[in-house]
Amino acid sequence: MPVLNYQQQRTVGLLRRRQTQRFEQLIASMDLPEQRKYGSPNNAVWFIRHGGIRNRDHNHFDEAYMLARFMC
Repeated sequence: MPVLNYQQQRTVGLLRRRQTQRFEQLIASMDLPEQRKYGSPNNAVWFIRHGGIRNRDHNHFDEAYMLARFMC
């Protein structure tokens, strides 16, 4: 694994926060349990496995699924 300098670490952290915030925005209107509507790696895994059951036809499902894969 490459060693990142301070600026690179900051950039990676910022991108992860933005992805997490966007994921939370997308799943806020989906039919999910309330405890699963937070952007954590565990909830992203749960979403990948179970999120499509009731939300496959949701407008933002594909984007949320892609973000969940990056978050794991």
